[in-house]
Amino acid sequence: FYAQIRAELVSWALHESDPDLSLSAREHLDRLVEWYESYLETTTVDNEPEHWEEKLVFQDRVTEEEIQLLNKALVGTTFLKQSVMLAFDNPGVEIGQVPPSGIWIARVFSFLHHLVYRISVNTTFGKHYDLLLVIRKDLDEASILESTYWMIALCGRADASPVVRQFGCYRPELGALSMALVSDLTVWERVRELAGVSFVEFLPSTKHWRNLFIRGMSAFITGWQHSDRRIIPGPVTPANVVVPAPDYRSDSKILSLADWRASEGPMSLIRPMLKNFYLQTISNYPSSRKDLDVTWMFDAFVEALGVSSGKELLREVQSELKDEDLPGLGLGISARLERYLVKLEEEYKVPLPLQCAVERYQEWEPVSYTH
Repeated sequence: FYAQIRAELVSWALHESDPDLSLSAREHLDRLVEWYESYLETTTVDNEPEHWEEKLVFQDRVTEEEIQLLNKALVGTTFLKQSVMLAFDNPGVEIGQVPPSGIWIARVFSFLHHLVYRISVNTTFGKHYDLLLVIRKDLDEASILESTYWMIALCGRADASPVVRQFGCYRPELGALSMALVSDLTVWERVRELAGVSFVEFLPSTKHWRNLFIRGMSAFITGWQHSDRRIIPGPVTPANVVVPAPDYRSDSKILSLADWRASEGPMSLIRPMLKNFYLQTISNYPSSRKDLDVTWMFDAFVEALGVSSGKELLREVQSELKDEDLPGLGLGISARLERYLVKLEEEYKVPLPLQCAVERYQEWEPVSYTH
């Protein structure tokens, strides 16, 4: 139950409205982490560096300097075991369970002070685990710790499905942190797919764009809601959220909180969603303009918050937009929101998954009669 207790303590540590409670929770959390990592050290056997020989395989473009940093984090430490335990909720991996060349390490990308790698772990029992490993020299900075706390808090809620990827471990003394790899495509990757598809068998329609945008934006709104509306779980961009291909799946995931910031209200979400979902798409793929609808952003609020809370929040936004409309997109957002709220009062709001199911049936029904 370490992961659950850790998440609970982290939630209290972030309760800054009560500084004494927050400080006490952080002290308990520090002691828990110290005990847990010490426990792993004493219970992990045959973990000396010689047992790691020939187990790691590095992608060709990983440099010698990077290999040294990776070896420091992995070889002879409990970092990998702890990461698998916490990211996948299982007993973890002993290095003796890994065959020669059983751990493949490839660079995913790097930016600023980040070096990010995919670690694919295969065991002699046929188990496979994919981790994302981040190497940084500044992991002891307070801002990095705070981002880590928010990742743990948002993925560890007992009352809701996680809206961020499962967090592994944070080891500043090793200069590394880990989390589960999410292999689904990001919304931006799916945007590129839709914008580039033109063969007869599949012609993207407005509903494909609608499903993608609503589900992607809903993830950020849900993350905002799960933080008790305290943070904007950013960067709020289609490149930072994955949406599973089947439209009946609701497990969209925010990939990173590297650019989270304190929330100043729903406009803190609306501005980057308009810029990064709508304006960016139209700028890169002008032909998509005819398929995009700004009311999908309103739908995303309703999907994430429910009809009642969604309407209440949108009314709040409506009053703000009267003083501050968002120019440059040609979307008429203030007027569109006014009409949307009237419609929401007069008509039943069909949930997106149900709407998708009905549309799939309507596509299938005429085809079924031809067989």
